[in-house]
Amino acid sequence: MACREEKRQPAAAAAVTPVVNETENALSRLVDIEARYTTDSLKRQLQQLAPHVRDYRSRALYNYLLGNRYLNNKEADSATACYQRMLTGVLPDTARDMELILLQKAGLLRTSMDTAIDDQTFERLHAIIKLAEQHKAPHIWRVYNLAAETYFRYGDTARPEYYTRRSMATWPDSADIYQWSVYMERLSRAQEIKDNIELAMVYEDSALYYANQIQDKKRLATVYAAKGVLYLRAHQFEEGHKWTDSGFALKQQINELTYNDWLNKGMTFTEKGTPGKAIPYLQNALEIARKQRNHNLLNKAYGTIYEAYWQLGDYKHAARYMDSSGNAAMKAMYQQQYKQVARLQAVNDLKEEQLKTVALNKENENKALQLRQQKWLMIVFGGLLLVAAGIAYLLVERRNLRTRQKHIELEQQLLRSQMEPHFIFNTLSVLQSYIRNHEPEKAVKYLNQFARLLRLNLENSRENLVELKDEVEALENYLSLQAMRFEGTFDYTVNVFEGYEEEDICIPPMLLQPFVENAIQHGMRNLDYKGHIHVQIQLKGKALHCTIEDNGTGLQPGIAPIGKRSLSGIITQERLALLSRQTHQPATLVITDKNEQGQRGLKVEMVIPVRKRTL
Repeated sequence: MACREEKRQPAAAAAVTPVVNETENALSRLVDIEARYTTDSLKRQLQQLAPHVRDYRSRALYNYLLGNRYLNNKEADSATACYQRMLTGVLPDTARDMELILLQKAGLLRTSMDTAIDDQTFERLHAIIKLAEQHKAPHIWRVYNLAAETYFRYGDTARPEYYTRRSMATWPDSADIYQWSVYMERLSRAQEIKDNIELAMVYEDSALYYANQIQDKKRLATVYAAKGVLYLRAHQFEEGHKWTDSGFALKQQINELTYNDWLNKGMTFTEKGTPGKAIPYLQNALEIARKQRNHNLLNKAYGTIYEAYWQLGDYKHAARYMDSSGNAAMKAMYQQQYKQVARLQAVNDLKEEQLKTVALNKENENKALQLRQQKWLMIVFGGLLLVAAGIAYLLVERRNLRTRQKHIELEQQLLRSQMEPHFIFNTLSVLQSYIRNHEPEKAVKYLNQFARLLRLNLENSRENLVELKDEVEALENYLSLQAMRFEGTFDYTVNVFEGYEEEDICIPPMLLQPFVENAIQHGMRNLDYKGHIHVQIQLKGKALHCTIEDNGTGLQPGIAPIGKRSLSGIITQERLALLSRQTHQPATLVITDKNEQGQRGLKVEMVIPVRKRTL
């Protein structure tokens, strides 16, 4: 039964609780325990129930389960369609249909997390939690599971455990051994994210104890794989590979192998120095990524196969997969950029509609007030006109302010979610030249630097704030790549205050790199001496004092300052102004042409207020 639009009459609100039929009971039970079924088994269950799905409640549960299947297969658009049609043509009643309302909201939230997890995500999550708690939803443990999953994927170190324990406290069947195994594993993950591997292993052993009692192959396979990961993180590689191999074999028996299973198996052989054995497993992972049309997964699979062929010395195949990896990475980046723009536009449109509604309501209230107070017509009429004009002015100003803010945010999202295509192509050209010149050491070093920079840019493009250490790492990788590309043209130094890696300091991403790029592109060219770029970052109070200085050509006569001739400079000034308003701390940008002081080059000084990442 596909997620298609079906013509039916809206269900009228009932004064009494409807009779629950057998199909609805079976589907509701499947929702609770769907994770216990293998993919094939769950598919058969849904096929058997499909002919009996007739009433709106059964149809909603069926569409929810179908949406979950699509989501597990990375088909987010199909999953969203199923969740949206759960209550199509129905006037849901909160007393009767709260379970369906919460399931629909949870499903739509999970699909949105594939694009980004940000403030909007947590606003929606907390609204779901509040709704479930206000109505004392009997299945509230599902909502707490959703909260634990969301914070875990976000990287929070405290709240996954908090919400897991709340789910445990509200789980209705304390004798359910399977569910206790699941909870122990979730607590293990909560400790793992805190890097408390020893305690994580204790919880994972408890998960294994419960799984052994029920002898459920799917549960055992999951626990085996998790224990393997913990052993590998503890550098007990022999024990770790033994557990992961056991989990892989068990999943293969029940036909539950995923993209990550095939990829991790192949990477294990690559790490052991047997890349020939790795390639068949990696090809299986690649095939799954192709079926799902997931460019991020394709990029990782192509890149891992490239490494295997490189180890084998098959540079022809290695170069082919390296090109495929680069193409997939670019497509993934543009796809993510498109989704972010569409999402921001949708949010902006919604807020504009809300402002229009507020303005319309206010106008109606003013008209009603005039009708009620006709005896004071002359006096009140003039006053109301002034009030209405003032309110309209404030509303317009407020909307314009929000529009300008959204415009700035959209520009910075676009700026930091992309790497220039010509830079990527230049990088690939440099790699090809190293390979043609039989310089594998340089090629590997260059590729590693590029891979780290690409990973950081893809990860940071989804964040409003990034840790200082990540921003410094991205900057150093960029400088290293450019220094290798323009070998002998310039050198560089990056000095950061001592202990910055341990500081919980966050700043907006991509504030420094545009000025470093300008220094290289405009200051280091056509020099008859060796250029030098110096980056200095110091923490003073609650602000970072950053200096980017070069000994290049500086500003030539007739050329506008950097901040005016480059889009990145303009956006950086706007971002600093916005950051200053948000933190109530000064944020400044000063660009000095050292030629005017009898020296060479440019000096960029920036004061950036620091922020702490909120949980």
